[in-house]
Amino acid sequence: MQDQVQELLEKLKKAAKIAGEAAGQGIDAAGRVAGQALEVTRLRVQIAGVKSDIGVLHREVGAIVHAAHRDPAAPTDTLDEKLEALDAKVAELHELEAKLAVLQKKTVCPACGRACLLEDTYCRACGAKLTDDKEPEEDA
Repeated sequence: MQDQVQELLEKLKKAAKIAGEAAGQGIDAAGRVAGQALEVTRLRVQIAGVKSDIGVLHREVGAIVHAAHRDPAAPTDTLDEKLEALDAKVAELHELEAKLAVLQKKTVCPACGRACLLEDTYCRACGAKLTDDKEPEEDA
């Protein structure tokens, strides 16, 4: 009887060890998923901020252009500065969207910067080709 109890305790010990390892792996996986979700949220907040900045710059550029249209003598000295800032913000937006696409296991359209599914051949937003049909070059 003593041997049977000892054998049962050993089996319980092994089962507890396996359950503990599985729980540890589950906690690690949950931590990775939570970290990725946090990073996705952080990037989305940054993207929203950059889009807001782009909207402000669009309005400012529009106001300068409209003022120049109504009065050719209106000052346009800040137009180039605003356009350069706008270009920089658009580039920043594309960079953030590319980072987000990588985290979400998507690809980014080279033409418009929108996230597309990895299996897509063409961008669903603008229709640009996403994949390269060229065969890998052989070494000569």
